[in-house]
Amino acid sequence: MAYREVDMWEILEVLRRFHRGESKAAIKRATGRTRKTVQRYVDKARELGWDGEAEPDEALAVEVARRLKPVADEPREGTSEAALVPHGEQIRTWLFPEEGRGLRLAKVRMAEVAPGEVAEVDFGRLGLVPDAETGKRRVVHALSVTLVYSRHQYVHVTTTQKIPDLVDGLEDAWEFFEGVAARLVIDNMKDAVTKVDRYDPVFARTFEEYSRHRGFVIDAAVVRQATGKPHVERNVQYLRENFFRGETWIDVAHVQREATRWCTEKAGMRVHGTLRERPLVRFETEKPALQPLDRPRFDPPVWVKCKVHPDHHIQFDKSIYSVPNKYLRKRVWVRADLKLVRIYFDGELIKTHSRKPPGGRSTDYDDYPEELSAYAMRDPNRMIGEGRRLGPHVGRFLERLLVAPFPWAYLRQAQKLLRLGNKYGRGRIDAACKRALHFDLIHVGRVEAIVKKGIDTEPTARGGGQLVLFPTRFLRPVGSFDHPRKENSTHGDQPIAQDGTEAPEALGITPRRRSSAACSRLTSSSSMTSRCAASTPSSPVTSTRSSSSGIAGRQRS
Repeated sequence: MAYREVDMWEILEVLRRFHRGESKAAIKRATGRTRKTVQRYVDKARELGWDGEAEPDEALAVEVARRLKPVADEPREGTSEAALVPHGEQIRTWLFPEEGRGLRLAKVRMAEVAPGEVAEVDFGRLGLVPDAETGKRRVVHALSVTLVYSRHQYVHVTTTQKIPDLVDGLEDAWEFFEGVAARLVIDNMKDAVTKVDRYDPVFARTFEEYSRHRGFVIDAAVVRQATGKPHVERNVQYLRENFFRGETWIDVAHVQREATRWCTEKAGMRVHGTLRERPLVRFETEKPALQPLDRPRFDPPVWVKCKVHPDHHIQFDKSIYSVPNKYLRKRVWVRADLKLVRIYFDGELIKTHSRKPPGGRSTDYDDYPEELSAYAMRDPNRMIGEGRRLGPHVGRFLERLLVAPFPWAYLRQAQKLLRLGNKYGRGRIDAACKRALHFDLIHVGRVEAIVKKGIDTEPTARGGGQLVLFPTRFLRPVGSFDHPRKENSTHGDQPIAQDGTEAPEALGITPRRRSSAACSRLTSSSSMTSRCAASTPSSPVTSTRSSSSGIAGRQRS
């Protein structure tokens, strides 16, 4: 036997229609589910404690869907089809005879609707109107909402025909009428009807949610048949010819103000050709039958399917939102309105965020795995707390490591240290951190090296000791760096001590070197040879005298 996956939204729609008091036959026509299927949904909901009085919610529908899995596929051939199959040849003969015209459906006048029962909606093109911002003319459309019983209508002027424009137009119409119709007949516009079918249409989630919010039933007209909504079909042409054409418009807001006034003063006070009454006067009888506006204005949401990326976020409308770790790399449904972003998986709400502008980010750090949340939060205090759970010395090591002016630069090292605790055990990592703290080695690489070399258990000190300062052999005294300066002198003579205790040193070659040079040049003179021999200093006095005689001899030569 084949099985069919049942969506939570399908079950929720059936339960909500049953809660509104619709019959099983009506639910079958609207949803395409058989009476047995409808009864099975209701029975499962009652088994879960639903009494039918409270409005069903998504949680109830999710639980019903879980209990119904798997669901056998329903037979495609119903009771009526099975009864007509044996008479197929005769039916084809009646419809397509060989001669003459076959049987056709006869046109009959439908029964009048009750007050407040039906409203018909249709979009129509009006024409070109100047744009208030650019000054260029652009096409505007009219959303006409007509109450079938009284023929009273409301016109909403818009530049597009999207779901937000449809919802805004209907919201303005209900406020104009001061009530809501029980059934709404719409055209098969692609943004409101996702699957066009004569008997089983599928509506967009946003528009279906709006119908539940306001409490009306959606009734899609038959494709390419204007008779499905005859009371509003001609109103668009009447609006264009009797209101819009031939007038001078300033902008869209100007058209909207005049359209609202026209609906009351002109169209509402004309004598209708079929009813022979004024729509506004007849509306006074219909107004009490409309459903009250007991809920705030609907904020049309947007439904999008997104994928959860490896960074635990989804991207929606140029913003990112976090998703719990268990849904990583899965596809989820995102429902976003002006204030909230709700994320669903398999029909179940799994996360809610506040709406962020483009480029924004909403992250719940509890969505990360426990081992990644501290690093993702860039919170040093949280990582220090995790280190203390591994050991007191690990906590103190992290306090020293993350005390820098920019502790985020060391978060990777801190994360590595926490992982080492899982790899080597808490005891060894705590002992290694103790040894690293003793020698002031604040680096996780050193801690890992201590563990790998197995010296984490060795004592950090053997007995007592004291600090010994070795003599500084090449250290100059402080006074050697004091250089008194003489004004207006860049080279000049060396300074002379004022107390006479220090004699100035002669510039140029030292006495010893100068005497040697003089000896090498004057080897032929016996007197100079003896002087050179005597120039070897034996005392400071002799050295000074030799230097003087050498200089004098060189000058004389």
